[in-house]
Amino acid sequence: MKIFNVTGYVKPVLMIIAGIILAFIPGFISGIFYIIGGVIILLNIITLLSGVLSAVGAPVAVPKSAIGIIIGLLITAIPNLVSFSLPVVVGILLCISGISRIVRALRSNVSGSKKTFNIIVGAVVAVSGLLLFLNPFSSTGIFLKIVGIILIVAGIVSLANNADSNNGSHKSSGRASDVVDVDYSVKDDDMFRRLK
Repeated sequence: MKIFNVTGYVKPVLMIIAGIILAFIPGFISGIFYIIGGVIILLNIITLLSGVLSAVGAPVAVPKSAIGIIIGLLITAIPNLVSFSLPVVVGILLCISGISRIVRALRSNVSGSKKTFNIIVGAVVAVSGLLLFLNPFSSTGIFLKIVGIILIVAGIVSLANNADSNNGSHKSSGRASDVVDVDYSVKDDDMFRRLK
């Protein structure tokens, strides 16, 4: 009997879904943060109003609601902070990586095309990092598309690998099977006679 491994398919499917969301509908994630933050703000405004209107609950409701409103505002600000800070950080890291690659290529004893190749790759990486750093808001969309496409491809490859290992193709590739079929029989009479 063959057991179907469902857990091997969950992660790749989630990777593909996340990749589709990041690459093709990146505003979906921001919308979730805006909805969650808006609900928190709305609920805390209602709590604040009900606390102020009742004389008994005002001392507790006002500070609690003010903290809740601040938390809601911070949650709605998360997409903007991420869309600004992520490209800036990645841009700085790419600039450092590109410049260090150029410096290593210039200091190395290697000559010819390998040295030229390392200098060109370092320059391309450094310029890419500089573009991300100088223009973080417009580069966020491109960055999300690239990450989304990478997730989609990785998910599809993982699904293909899981399907390949589950359909029995591992027998044809020369690998040992995970399932061992054994037939055996024991003659009780013979075994008991030998023990006596």
